[in-house]
Amino acid sequence: MPIHARPPLRLLLASLLAATLALLLDACATTPPPAAPAPPPSIAESLADASPPPPSASAATPSPPPALPTRPPPAPTAPDAGPAPALALQQRATACLLDPTCPASEADRLFRAADDAHEDAVDCFRFADGDDTQKDLARARACLARSLSASKCDGSSADLGQAELAMDLIDGVGGPQDITGARKLFDGCFADVTQQEVLEYADARAASATAPHKDFCKDYGGTTLTSNACAARGRQHQETQSALLAKKAVAGLDDEGKRLFAAASAAYASYVGAMGSYVYEVWKDGTIRNMEALAEESALLERRTMEIGRFAHLAATATSADELARSSRNVDDALKKQRARAATDDVRAKIADAQRAWSGYRDAEVALYVHVFGGATRSDEVRDAVRVSLNKARTLDLGK
Repeated sequence: MPIHARPPLRLLLASLLAATLALLLDACATTPPPAAPAPPPSIAESLADASPPPPSASAATPSPPPALPTRPPPAPTAPDAGPAPALALQQRATACLLDPTCPASEADRLFRAADDAHEDAVDCFRFADGDDTQKDLARARACLARSLSASKCDGSSADLGQAELAMDLIDGVGGPQDITGARKLFDGCFADVTQQEVLEYADARAASATAPHKDFCKDYGGTTLTSNACAARGRQHQETQSALLAKKAVAGLDDEGKRLFAAASAAYASYVGAMGSYVYEVWKDGTIRNMEALAEESALLERRTMEIGRFAHLAATATSADELARSSRNVDDALKKQRARAATDDVRAKIADAQRAWSGYRDAEVALYVHVFGGATRSDEVRDAVRVSLNKARTLDLGK
């Protein structure tokens, strides 16, 4: 199955990422450099103390990253275009979260406003997990109940929203305990492992109030459908942490630095998305294709989070021409090996897409570091050190 025919979850992630990145880049005064992947933790090893460091740590992309609604939303619409679209506030909230220059408090306000306005496909899990909002279990439960009120299984499998709301009702999270109501959520649903696990938990809690509490995603997972949704929820949490760090990192940058930071973050998001598409293509004939793709994206986002956490404390040390050339050759060699391992032309095409995205990210990230750390006399030093570090990270990625 080609990528464009992916299941709704993957299509949703891709479409929301594209819309969010468009909003983020439209906010920048000038056009950012081409897109590509994020710097590896080895930048911290390549860069050492020097002149006064810039602002504090941060940032990540977004691969999109999109919010995780309980039901697929309509096609995204620009928040300021025409009559109020169904996702206006939710979409603006996501764009604000991923824009390093937009205050976290504004993203929080917009997420809550979207819920208060009862917009379609509000991401209820953000309130349960505290992802760029204060954790609000009562709001999360009410949001899930509202989003599911008009939907029926009609013989299909229950989704993560139903499973999570049922767990809330069983445990009395965010409101009174209602085990009978939890069971009713599965009326008309296909009798699969998700339903079985939740109803068995309901029986255990009904039999004993001291039965241990369970977390659906951590302790169960359910079907492939709900397991993938749990993985996407975890990916979103990682992306949110990176985005919040990014906002701290840009606080002390000048306007050009902020523009370059936003461009590098958007470029890394493109790389994350391209790598997810590559992994999906490799596994496309298996039932774990979504899980594998989301795991790859989460790992890349985690690396970006760690690197940006060290952003403010770095300055370049000298890098030899031989070291730079060797790191570039290593990328080329690893790329050739990955292409040779590719089973189909479609996989090779995804490898090429990921390499283009990485090249764009590399250029955007180098431009950011040179601007912030290079000064009048050290631009070449910074440029070479960052390129070596990025080459090392790409070589590792190609070896997967």
